[in-house]
Amino acid sequence: MENKDKRILFIFSLIFAAVSLATAVVLVFGITEIELRLQAINWFVLAIVCLLFPYVLPLIKSISLPGGTNVQMGAHDQIASALQQIEHYLFEDQEINFSDLKKELANKNPRAIETIYHYLDGWRTQQVFQIIRAPNDEARMNTRKQISKLEPIFKLLIDTRESNDPYLHNYYSRLAYVYKDMAEPNWKEAYNKINLAVENAPKGTDMSFTIYKFNRLICAIKYFKKPTKEKQKQMDEDFHDCRNEYETLKMLTGTDEHIAPGLREWLKTPDREADIKRSKDRFEAKNEA
Repeated sequence: MENKDKRILFIFSLIFAAVSLATAVVLVFGITEIELRLQAINWFVLAIVCLLFPYVLPLIKSISLPGGTNVQMGAHDQIASALQQIEHYLFEDQEINFSDLKKELANKNPRAIETIYHYLDGWRTQQVFQIIRAPNDEARMNTRKQISKLEPIFKLLIDTRESNDPYLHNYYSRLAYVYKDMAEPNWKEAYNKINLAVENAPKGTDMSFTIYKFNRLICAIKYFKKPTKEKQKQMDEDFHDCRNEYETLKMLTGTDEHIAPGLREWLKTPDREADIKRSKDRFEAKNEA
């Protein structure tokens, strides 16, 4: 917390402390009812808390909120410098020393890294929507060039994670999406990284990661011009899993061609079209029941 912020916090805390203390005095000396006088104790305690708050807050490392969310109080301070470099690189086309950035990120705690990851992934998602809505190919290519800039940053973020990190699959998948949607798609790396995401995704949980298989199918269609029997089997299995979940079933037929190139053509076989129709009919029947 900067000195200016500390001064502002101290002033507000002092004001609340003064109000609380004045209320306590009024209740003690100006009220005759016993119950109201007892409330003066609460107001007096509140006054003390307000006075101590500016000094205690910097010592708090994290706050646990209902629902299991854990807020890291010092995360912003830890990522400020790194995030500023990244923003200059993304939005102002300034050069960035990735070796220095890697060293800086190596000293951050996992929560700080996750903050950077979520920030960049949110920005990446916005760029994907820009690709879909682009008025022409030139505008679409300019957006893809912006997405390309994320490749070295996501690679650095992966390097900061432990090999047994339970959230590593998130980082692999986002790097795969970058390879898929960048100006010059790298389908080999996109396939390899999304494959790692599938392999590292937690098993036996209520959360589904079939969307990884949907993206692996897209990458496989573009990467394997003539897939082996083993790869074709995997593609068929991914297709089967995708059409057996409602959300990914909708994605099979509703994803924009610019984000899922080659998918529509791949689906144009009698067997696959029939499979999709049966899946849609099954979900419709389930909803009507």
